[in-house]
Amino acid sequence: MHKIKLYVVLLTALLVLILVNLNANAQATTNSGNKIMLVYDSKNTADHDEKKIDTLQRILTSMNFRVRTLKESNYHGGMLNSSYTAVITMVNWDEAGFTNHQFESDRDNFTGYKIHIGAGLTNNEATQMNVTTARVHQQQFILDDGDNQQILPFSESITVIKKAPSGAQPIGELKTQQQNQKNYSFSTIVGKNAYIPEIANNGLELMVAESTLSQLFGDNSQYKPLLTFTNVSPYVNLKLLVKTSKYCSDHNIPFAISTVTVDKNTELQAYKRFTTALRKVENYGGVIFVQAPTIGGATKDDGPELSQMFTKYFVSFANNQVFPVGISAQNFWNQDTVLRNNSLAKADHWLLLPNTDVTYLKQDNNSRTAVQSLFALPASSINSMKNTSKIKFNVPTALTISIPESNSQLQTDKKEIDSLQTDWLSPKNERWQTRIHSGSTTVEYRSGKYYLNKEYEKIKNKTSTFHVKDNGQTSNTIFKRFFKIQGLILAVFFILVSLILTVFILIGRRIYRNMFKR
Repeated sequence: MHKIKLYVVLLTALLVLILVNLNANAQATTNSGNKIMLVYDSKNTADHDEKKIDTLQRILTSMNFRVRTLKESNYHGGMLNSSYTAVITMVNWDEAGFTNHQFESDRDNFTGYKIHIGAGLTNNEATQMNVTTARVHQQQFILDDGDNQQILPFSESITVIKKAPSGAQPIGELKTQQQNQKNYSFSTIVGKNAYIPEIANNGLELMVAESTLSQLFGDNSQYKPLLTFTNVSPYVNLKLLVKTSKYCSDHNIPFAISTVTVDKNTELQAYKRFTTALRKVENYGGVIFVQAPTIGGATKDDGPELSQMFTKYFVSFANNQVFPVGISAQNFWNQDTVLRNNSLAKADHWLLLPNTDVTYLKQDNNSRTAVQSLFALPASSINSMKNTSKIKFNVPTALTISIPESNSQLQTDKKEIDSLQTDWLSPKNERWQTRIHSGSTTVEYRSGKYYLNKEYEKIKNKTSTFHVKDNGQTSNTIFKRFFKIQGLILAVFFILVSLILTVFILIGRRIYRNMFKR
């Protein structure tokens, strides 16, 4: 009888643990099993339209979709199958268009969600949506979503939906600036199909595209944006970093910073000053994302060294009571198997920044998801909208501002923050639970409290005694100029040495010649 009771108790405990685990990972599993195939015609780098692909990838990742990105010329028959939730056809260059008939055939037969972005909506796509299209030329539209308006750039031509079935769902409205002109819907959803005439990297056009994708997938969630200061490093004006943090704290503005760091020379006083400033950021209520470094000269074989580098980041930070909540990186890190597996995979919260300097180690274009991925959007990019207080963010978003470099820039940033008039996301009040695991170090954030290897840590003004060790093997080689700044320092050094040697050679030559003139 006692054995039976013991089994019942053990079984009950096991069920409780399972339920707790399921609840803790509920957010992580949302859409995480769903895949989207994104097929584009051209990057159109001449017009910098590769940034639109980058933007769309980050939006979809923030919606917790895994994305496989393909150029249409690389598509082979049968790639688009039932394992995908949706397919996106993205026309980036109207003159190029889609010429892969096998893809078009597979897309027409696909039974999942279908989204067309850009020009070139085919007759088959229009028929499946049961819409009639028209081509409008030489127009400058005003985009209106009910709460906001924005004047769009002049358009040579745009495909609009002229007639849609009664069950269609229009998102946003295109208005001409002339009187007695017909208005058109911006995006249109019909069943499991959607048409978005254009996607921008900022502004109301981006917001409406986000809303279209969210509503198509039946997700009406709205998110508060996280104010995030970027471009923080050990080399910035640390006093201004602290002043910025204090301003946010004094005005009850929750915030985050994205900072690069170092894995060497962490015993130097300069590093101590850096971590002292970061502890003040934490004490003022800010949370910290560790930013992936700039790549310069690494190869796919350097993955273990990259992993070790991140471990050293976290160990050195923990030894100075700095506890990050996640990792920030340019989007291409999530499109590369070596970069992703040795950095982003260590954290369950990501901040995905737009691409600037892209260097792949082993590109696979198969992005993965985290518990939460924040879509980074420059705060300045929404200033052109009429009512910023009424902006609806349909994906987790970080509004970013570069850390000020001067007091005048700080005053400008304060005005920009005040003008946004938005309800900022508070990781503490939203009860964020984050986890970073690297080597033998686990850093957790739970509703405003920090835990190191499951032990509660109270942030102190002064550095506590070192208590975390790096159990990884110390590498004798540098990660092949992983920091581009190191390469710049060496370049400047060699230039200075060359100039000095040149001066010495000229002086010596003159002395040598004067010896024979006497």
